[in-house]
Amino acid sequence: MNEKRKYMRFNFSLKGRLVCDDRGGLATEIELIDISREGLKIRLPQSAFLRTDTPKLELYLPNRELPIVMEGSTRWTRPKGSKCYIGMKIEKIDPAEKSELLEYAYGRWKEQT
Repeated sequence: MNEKRKYMRFNFSLKGRLVCDDRGGLATEIELIDISREGLKIRLPQSAFLRTDTPKLELYLPNRELPIVMEGSTRWTRPKGSKCYIGMKIEKIDPAEKSELLEYAYGRWKEQT
């Protein structure tokens, strides 16, 4: 299988929320499955997301009081049972927070190897 990604993916679990301004700020609990420099994959209840939504993500790092907030665009969705997996491209994130998130992801990845 040929790998098309430009950047390495870090697989780990992290809790967060997906907020859809398109639906009056409706928020849904999500789980981050993996992340790279440009994109990420999340899992959430299938009924909680529409392909037309413009999502914002809030990710909660341990030992950090405020969430890391980012905006993204949906690249693909895959329903599986009562869950839905979504691939997103990261569009807007504070550079310092992105660095903090990727450092955390690298540390978690390093623990697993």
